[in-house]
Amino acid sequence: MKADTKKKKLKPYLMIVGGAILVILMAFIVYRYTHSTAADIGNPIDKLLTSGGAKKVCGSTSPGNGPDSKVSGYIAYYETSLDRQQVVSLITNSANQNGFSLKHAESGSLPIPDVYVGNYYFDNTTRISSLPWAETGPVSLTFAIGNFADKDVDTSYAVSNPPCDAPNGTLRVNNDAEHVAIEMQILMPANKW
Repeated sequence: MKADTKKKKLKPYLMIVGGAILVILMAFIVYRYTHSTAADIGNPIDKLLTSGGAKKVCGSTSPGNGPDSKVSGYIAYYETSLDRQQVVSLITNSANQNGFSLKHAESGSLPIPDVYVGNYYFDNTTRISSLPWAETGPVSLTFAIGNFADKDVDTSYAVSNPPCDAPNGTLRVNNDAEHVAIEMQILMPANKW
């Protein structure tokens, strides 16, 4: 009789514990498949760039869990009224404070035409990601400065702040005599699952 009473008293507790485990598991799955680790790396750099004089025009991110891509990515566009040398200093300091060591691109160092190589700064070796759900490998940070004139940004997949929403699906990023434009891209190692 006492054993039956104990079992009856344990049943509600087991159901509560089982329910709690299920809720935690579901929360992890939702977080894992909707959260962008690349945006986590990009956000502190955003703050440094904007506090240093860059105006963020828009940004977008992807958690890298779709059938088309297993790479978590983040891209953001900025305008500045700084000169080119000040922009190089701003992006270099912002990257350094976040564990990156930018290099000025040279011919063959990035998959871009040589005509643009002077506008690129990157680091794809210094910071290593070891997330359990992703391949272990380097986080890639690339900056392009002033290499596009009044770029129309595709906003169809943008999901971060400020949003890249525009009536025609594009947003103007000015790069002219009064503005130097910056593009920042972060790519994580591929997700395993």
